[in-house]
Amino acid sequence: MRNLTTILILFCAFHVNSQWVLDEAYGSFGHAHINEAWFELPVALISSAEHEMVVSQWIHEENYFESEIGITLLDHDGNVVDAFPVTHESYDHVIPREVEILAGEKVLVIGECFDLDVPNQIEPFAVMLTNTGEVVTAYANQGWMTTEFLGIDEAFNGLHATDEQVVLAGFSLDSNYIHRETPVLMLLDSEGFPEESFGTHGKIALDFSDNTVNDTIRHENGGFFADALLTDDRIYAVGAYNNSLYYTCLIAAFDYHGQLDLTFSDDGIFTIDYIPYANNWFNAVHLAPNGELICNVFSEGETDGSLSFLRIGTEGSIAGVTEFNASAELIFEDMTKLSSGEWAVTARCLAGEENAYNSDQLSLFIIDPAFEEEVYSVQLEDNMTTLTGMELTEGQNGELYVCAYAEGAMTDEFLYRFEYMVGMNEINPSFNLYPNPASTSFTIEGRDQYSVYNTAGQLIEQISAQGAVVTVDCSRYPDGVYFVHSNEGGCQKLIVR
Repeated sequence: MRNLTTILILFCAFHVNSQWVLDEAYGSFGHAHINEAWFELPVALISSAEHEMVVSQWIHEENYFESEIGITLLDHDGNVVDAFPVTHESYDHVIPREVEILAGEKVLVIGECFDLDVPNQIEPFAVMLTNTGEVVTAYANQGWMTTEFLGIDEAFNGLHATDEQVVLAGFSLDSNYIHRETPVLMLLDSEGFPEESFGTHGKIALDFSDNTVNDTIRHENGGFFADALLTDDRIYAVGAYNNSLYYTCLIAAFDYHGQLDLTFSDDGIFTIDYIPYANNWFNAVHLAPNGELICNVFSEGETDGSLSFLRIGTEGSIAGVTEFNASAELIFEDMTKLSSGEWAVTARCLAGEENAYNSDQLSLFIIDPAFEEEVYSVQLEDNMTTLTGMELTEGQNGELYVCAYAEGAMTDEFLYRFEYMVGMNEINPSFNLYPNPASTSFTIEGRDQYSVYNTAGQLIEQISAQGAVVTVDCSRYPDGVYFVHSNEGGCQKLIVR
């Protein structure tokens, strides 16, 4: 077992035309650390008004055959205020894979679990937590949902949730063909129970042995789903198809009864060998504003080092390709859409011989709303660690959190925080602004002329404060980060949500 160091990186997104810098006010000169287990693999970070919560996989040195969900709560200065495990009485080994933040400040954690006394029976699970890490016992069966599909080794890899439903994507190793993976989906209602109208008791397995499924696919082979997406009329799932030589990219479209939507790519399934003769698959899917699907291509083979995304139209064909390049090979980690409309993407930059550091590094890309052009990028260099496993989430006030772990000489979890320093940063505020965050209106105290800008630098509104107090209607502002600039030179950040 390798010793791993875990990294948490916090980016505060303020504005364009500037740079990300380490926030030295956070922790000790920009970083804090925790050490709650011998092996800590972070899955996600959830930000609330009171604290941050890190969800991790914990393995303890005295018994590294057992694993549990670890919860670490930190204040906004990076200090650990509490840490504890979340366990299941029937399973020794619980491995969290992905997290989704739901309405009502709830958090759904998915993954796989098994009992060491029952070999070869790994089951997928979902557990609902509060944003302080307590199990929500009213969800499913005392907070937990476990299930079985076809076989002996099964897991959930990805999920997407609305207020009413959750779709879970994963794989099953067929007990009759133990070397064949089968992509699986499960649709749950808001209380954690299967949607009975979807497939068979809320579950479907994409059976490639059905000759009606894509004549170009070799029916004896399988694959897996890595992520899923709920839209108004379809459920999309992305992952890989195994052609018996290597994995190729796979996306499938289903209706809400679990049937393949035959209007998508003729038979409901789209496959592409994007990087020939190499293992490559889609490992994330997001919905663009124009309705296209943004799918990342992950490859284990030889590439040109670029970070590749395919934009798939609703009819199931390629609408465009977006690639980003660096001085070394990039490995995709995570992506999220920001309240500003832009996208944030993390990637691992593999160290090469020409690299001054013998370690992998974090690359962060900010992409325009259409997901066509890079707006900004930054690289975190650290000659003590090899960064990987970087999960993204946006904070309560427009911050961008990046959870990661790093292989190095220490076993502590490290937390870094970065600020997006801008020409229109919060400087010398000569006026009061409240409430902040705002939803329908905000108030400015101070006689002056004011201008409101969004994060793209576009002027949203000009305000003239003739009296000492002026109330501004912001109900028409899209949710996101804004800057209220005074003609006297002061500037304050405003959050609208």
